[in-house]
Amino acid sequence: DIVVAKGQQGKRFGVTLVKQLLALANATGCYKTILDCDEDNVPFYEKCGMQRKSVQMALYAPDAAHK
Repeated sequence: DIVVAKGQQGKRFGVTLVKQLLALANATGCYKTILDCDEDNVPFYEKCGMQRKSVQMALYAPDAAHK
């Protein structure tokens, strides 16, 4: 996981990071880039040019540490 520290948010570090990672993916021939995010973060990633696609499902083992 990659995050921008709360105190640094709003300074466009996240947008710059995502756009650089997307450029790297494109430059290395990736045909698609996928990420998982919380619903609250969807508008941020849409500003970065990404679009909502599909649905993620998960099933955690009963003894697995869920973060």
